[in-house]
Amino acid sequence: MGLSRLADGNPLVGPVPGLRNYWAACGVMQALRRRRVGLALAQWMIDGEPDSDIFAMDVARFGAYALDRTRSFERKSSTPNGSDSLS
Repeated sequence: MGLSRLADGNPLVGPVPGLRNYWAACGVMQALRRRRVGLALAQWMIDGEPDSDIFAMDVARFGAYALDRTRSFERKSSTPNGSDSLS
């Protein structure tokens, strides 16, 4: 079983750009962080924004670069056997 990790070590939390009513909470590993993320998501969904600054975890922090599906395909195609595996 693999674990979700990002290069910057932070999870992806918040609304997914371009997808209405689709929210993410990926890569949240520590118990304390899970509680904070749950609270932030609830506040965001109900009030329109979380009470605290969670930019370091925001899905949108990667900008349009992360949404470019052609770039994602190019990266996958350039791996040795076309897979995501690091092994």
